[in-house]
Amino acid sequence: MSITLSSHDAFVTALEGAHRITLSAYALTHDMADELSACGDHGAEVHVRLTAHLIGDASGARAAGAARVVADLRRHGVDAALASPGDSSPHVKAATLDGVLWLDDRNFPRKGPDLVVRDDDPADACAATSWLDGSGAHSDRLTFTKHDALAQEAAAIAAAPHGEIDVSTEDIGTGAVEVALRGRLTAGDHVRLLVDRAECTSPSARSALALLEKAGAEIRSHKALDKLAVTGDSAWMGSANATYPDPRTAAQSDWGLVTTQADAIVTLGQRFDEVWNAASPTSSTQA
Repeated sequence: MSITLSSHDAFVTALEGAHRITLSAYALTHDMADELSACGDHGAEVHVRLTAHLIGDASGARAAGAARVVADLRRHGVDAALASPGDSSPHVKAATLDGVLWLDDRNFPRKGPDLVVRDDDPADACAATSWLDGSGAHSDRLTFTKHDALAQEAAAIAAAPHGEIDVSTEDIGTGAVEVALRGRLTAGDHVRLLVDRAECTSPSARSALALLEKAGAEIRSHKALDKLAVTGDSAWMGSANATYPDPRTAAQSDWGLVTTQADAIVTLGQRFDEVWNAASPTSSTQA
């Protein structure tokens, strides 16, 4: 019942040797599509689900590209499909490989600072397999919708012992996580918040940053951020940004995972510190 902070290379190695693969992502790189096609060619049972409608795709060009990826995967024996408009958009980046769960916050890219998690907890893998197969499920520490993932993150922040709380998210909004952080600031805790200032353009993001800054949060900006929260006794990680509760995205599929595993908490804290030290100070007037 343990998690391992892993790497893309380790995931690909496991993928190449797997007999049954189920994967869901917002989009796929050509490299990952080629890896999955090769698995199909080698006789593996492969199931892939991608989103049909991508944010900022007014022309439909990216959706057309996703459809071409699905068609190509099918030519290699892969059960591939796009989520229909009635389905929850698969923003989750998760895969089960012969019953072992792998989680990624960035669509399994070949390059980049993505957070890759190998989860050997049978309950988590069972829940993920059920969810990826369309049954809809969750375990005690793993969630699969944006609403639940952010509620889980906020609960971890609220329940943390007195001390320092570190949160990293590309975008933020006036929602459960922001409220939990202000509650901890009111209680006298030290909050460090990493955001990508270029992503925080909505009125909700500006308001959240202003409220947190006024309450005493230390805020810095950096690109390509993990989505995580690290406290003294637990860590939350996921694919969901800490944005505002929007009915259109509440049911969107996103994974969230809480761990009390000591080595994982230390490693995630170090990962946060490395980016924090390289980040630029920011304020609500800049966001």
